[in-house]
Amino acid sequence: MPMLRRFIQWYALRFRFPHRGLKYLLAALKWQGLLGHDFLKRLPNGCLIRCQLGEHIERQIFWYDGYELPELQWLKAHLAGQKQPVLYDVGANIGFHSLYLAHELPQLQSCCFEPAPGNLERLRHNLQLNAGMEARLHMAPVALGASRSQLPLYEAGAENRGMHSLAASDSLTPGTLVEVWALDEWLQAQPLPISPPTCIKLDIEGGEWLALQGMQQLLAQYRPTLCIELDDRHLQRFGSSAQGIVAWMAQRDYDAFQVAADYQLGPLRLAGTPISLAIFLPR
Repeated sequence: MPMLRRFIQWYALRFRFPHRGLKYLLAALKWQGLLGHDFLKRLPNGCLIRCQLGEHIERQIFWYDGYELPELQWLKAHLAGQKQPVLYDVGANIGFHSLYLAHELPQLQSCCFEPAPGNLERLRHNLQLNAGMEARLHMAPVALGASRSQLPLYEAGAENRGMHSLAASDSLTPGTLVEVWALDEWLQAQPLPISPPTCIKLDIEGGEWLALQGMQQLLAQYRPTLCIELDDRHLQRFGSSAQGIVAWMAQRDYDAFQVAADYQLGPLRLAGTPISLAIFLPR
C-alpha cells in the first residue's frame, strides 16, 4: 500500500479532516491513482463507512463527516422523539443515512430500499462493518414505483452512484433490469410482517412521484413523516414537478417544510432550485 494511502487511512480512523484542503488531497490521490480505492472512515459517532474519494457522496462523507447534514440532524431529533422509530430509506445508496441514525438512536429500525447491484454490495459491506446493524437495518433490493414491474436501471458513472434512475437520460447508461414494486404491494407480499414506517426518506432521482402513487394506502393508514428530494430536473422526466408533489401531498393533509442551516424547520420555498430533502408532516 502506498505511503500516502496508509497515512490517509490512519488519519481517517482517528481524526476529523479540516474544512479546507480537500482539493489538495484529491489532486494527490489522482496523481497516485488512488481515487478509486476504498478508505475506511470512522465518523464521530463511531459509524464505519467504506468510501471512495472519486465518488461524490462518499467523498462528502469521508471529508465532512456526512452528507445532507442539516436534514440529517433534524431527522435524528425527529426520530428520537418517537418511541419505536421505523425508517424506510428509499434510495438508500450505500446506507449512510440509516447507519448514521442507527448509531445515534439505539431503538431505530430501518428498511433500506436500493436496487442498484453495485450500491447494494457496498451497502451490505457497510452493514457488516458495524456490529449489530444487520439485525436492525434490513436490505430490500428493489426499486419503488407505482406498480409491480421489471425496468432497466439507467446508471451514472463511478463519480456519482447516487444518480442512478429508472428514467432514461443522455448522461446515463442502460444497466441491469431491476424489480420495481408499489410499496403497498411489497408490504403485503412479505412472508413475515414488517413494521410500518414512522418516517420515509425518498430520494430516487425523480422517481419520487411514482413511488408516492404506490404507497397511498400506507400514507392514509399510518401517516408517516416524509423527507422527499424535490428536483424538477429529474421529476420532469417522470411527468411531475416539485410544485405538483407539494400540491398532491397537501391534498392528503401534509404540510411542507425545509430544514434551515440551524436544523430548524421553515416554510418550503420553491424557487427553481433543488431541495435536497423537503419535510412533509401530517396535519
